[in-house]
Amino acid sequence: MLKIGPQVKAIRTIKGLTQKEVYQGVVSPSFAIRFEQGRNDMKATSFLMVLANLGVSPDEFQYLLQGHQVSELKAARLQIDTWYGEHNFEALSQWIATNQEATNPQMKTLVALAEILLISYDRFIGAPTADMQAMWQQLNQTKTWTLQEIRLARYLIPALRVLTSDPTALAKLRQKMIANCQIYLVKNGDPFQIKNELVDFNSMLFQEYLNRHDYQAAAQLQPAFTLVENVGLSWDTLISQRFWLAIWQLYFGDFADGVAAVNKIKQLQQLFPQRPDRNLEAIYHYREPDARRYRQAVQMD
Repeated sequence: MLKIGPQVKAIRTIKGLTQKEVYQGVVSPSFAIRFEQGRNDMKATSFLMVLANLGVSPDEFQYLLQGHQVSELKAARLQIDTWYGEHNFEALSQWIATNQEATNPQMKTLVALAEILLISYDRFIGAPTADMQAMWQQLNQTKTWTLQEIRLARYLIPALRVLTSDPTALAKLRQKMIANCQIYLVKNGDPFQIKNELVDFNSMLFQEYLNRHDYQAAAQLQPAFTLVENVGLSWDTLISQRFWLAIWQLYFGDFADGVAAVNKIKQLQQLFPQRPDRNLEAIYHYREPDARRYRQAVQMD
């Protein structure tokens, strides 16, 4: 079992900090010596204070403790996102098959996530798997979410059609998402990048309403994008926000403005040819003709 004290000492030494600078007001000098020798353990609150004095986050400390390696779970999540962005569904399917019998709860959650991504790409959801049902129960039964639940919630949206018969499930999930995001938003910033999660959630929700042909609910989601302040959003999220506002225009606003906005996004993406993310392109190729059909149906009515 890895001892955290010696790793703290290594970081402290690299940074040129004395034990007094790191441990004063946290633990006694004798305790600090034994801790760095790996002879003493430290309670969580004290350890977090030590990390703050070192200027190291818990995530970074875990990375350093593991020899500059991300955890198996984080590596798996990064790989899933990469395969999905590249539309490498064969690799995603093989990963699911390899990890289908995992017993670790967090790995089972990742399997459920991968399953939802895989089977929802073509707007089709088959029978829910046990892992998908467990993931839904976790989010549905937990009133107060942690960051993990906040970051998983959007992936459940397309699967709700088969996970629950409650017609208000989407609206309830959105209300819970908004309420829990407010817990992590602070007055002068967004330290946990929660606004990015809100934009991504509303993007997925908007598309699901379109898939269900609930055009009234989809049309009413425009403020969900426009009211999110741009400050603090990542570039990926800013592009996603503008993209979905453009798709909204295709259906409910000025069609030509929507097409023009998407073309600008395509031009921007051409600046980064080595970063293949085919999701927006695939979505647009489906949504543009679908929006035309919707507009024609509205005119006929």
